Amino acid sequence: MFVKLLAAGVWDLSDDSWREPLGRLTRALVPADTDDAPAETKGRLCSVVATCTALLSQDVSLTGGGPNDLLAAHTWAAVESLVAAAAPDLAEDLLITPVQPRARVASRSELCRLIDLAADDDPLAEVRAEIDANGWEITEQDGLWEITGNFTNPTPVAARVASRIGASGESAVVLARAGTKWTLIAWRRPELVLLSFPASTWRVYQIMPPASPESRFSSADIASAPGLVGKAIHMSKAPPERVRQAFADCGFDPVALRDRILRQQTS
Repeated sequence: MFVKLLAAGVWDLSDDSWREPLGRLTRALVPADTDDAPAETKGRLCSVVATCTALLSQDVSLTGGGPNDLLAAHTWAAVESLVAAAAPDLAEDLLITPVQPRARVASRSELCRLIDLAADDDPLAEVRAEIDANGWEITEQDGLWEITGNFTNPTPVAARVASRIGASGESAVVLARAGTKWTLIAWRRPELVLLSFPASTWRVYQIMPPASPESRFSSADIASAPGLVGKAIHMSKAPPERVRQAFADCGFDPVALRDRILRQQTS
């Protein structure tokens, strides 16, 4: 019914108030156990969930820090395994041809793309897809993940990638660059070290579940992010022992990495 209301143009195209209830509804469809459910029932459920997720993913970035971006990413994390098992043919009645001026519908191609994305074993699959779609680049060398692009704020981008890499308990060192701005994150739960420019300070945060780097740094203002341990230290000074230890646990020397980034910035 919700999908059909969207297709009927009940909401103005500039009105995103439908997103939050559709997100809650989609996540509520995730069953505690589907082992005993008939295959046809499981297939239909997965396809309905995939269709709703496709709608939530429209006009947003799964790597973004805005409210709609975070809602879509939160929902995606909860339903990804169901989306991977979806079949477009089992959601044919929900892939509605738009006839109303304000209709919002999911297309078959959108649904297929989302299913392929969910079926990818790469934990960064959706991040890579968003990065490619935005014309950004992501590379990995010797354990350092680097994202470059024209995003306004590199911190949410770095935090998103660190969250995905660290979801399986792995440590992550991520550098996001956007022009002269950059953010470096070392994440080994529950501690996260953040160094950014132009803020130019070492900051250590403690992030306990259910929070994640992505949720903690969704705001453009890192100074307001909760969980700061101790005081911020200017990057020209020797990093505190907690900073050194966090980077060492991830296989890096923070001073050498800082100096390398600064050399690249001026070259």
